[in-house]
Amino acid sequence: MDVLRMAAVGIKGVGRGHVETIATDERTELVALADLDETAGQAMAAKHSARAYTDYRLLLEQEKPDAVVIATPHHLHAPMCLEALGAG
Repeated sequence: MDVLRMAAVGIKGVGRGHVETIATDERTELVALADLDETAGQAMAAKHSARAYTDYRLLLEQEKPDAVVIATPHHLHAPMCLEALGAG
């Protein structure tokens, strides 16, 4: 079975749970995460051997994940999802 390469945008609140689920599911690989809080992002990425970004657009461009979990405030979901879809 192929592993789904995933990224997460937003790692606090509900995002933390999404990151933990991705990181521990044998069907997925957490390749990267993005959060405006650089310190928190670096710490979470180090915990799961992933790469951290403060700009989700750069994450999409450089990592090209198979899937992205958007765990940011609701009003940001639509534009971020459209950018993720546009990035492939």
